Amino acid sequence: STGAITITSIGGSKVEFPAHSGITVSPTSSVNTTQEYTFQWAGTDATDLTEKEITVALKNGSDETKVENIKVKLLPNRLDNLQITNQSTGISLSSVTATTATLTMPVIKDKQFTLTM
Repeated sequence: STGAITITSIGGSKVEFPAHSGITVSPTSSVNTTQEYTFQWAGTDATDLTEKEITVALKNGSDETKVENIKVKLLPNRLDNLQITNQSTGISLSSVTATTATLTMPVIKDKQFTLTM
């Protein structure tokens, strides 16, 4: 599971969260006025991941007194028995691993498929 947020902040921005939260963010800070941050699980081989919610501080890069706290929630990222069925021509699932898969599909009206796990 990954999540992304775009922050617009004159002076840049910075993201902080509790140590040992099991979640990483990339990048952790930026001097850009607008920056997208991506949250994901820290590298793990665990098979018993559960939903996790943490409080994240979004700070202005040049004035850290300007701060907003948000909650970030990631869902377990294990794909078990992922299958595609009833797919129209041109739709496929490939490179399936325990945590990722690639879904290929054309953007055409009336194309459909079913994903199951």
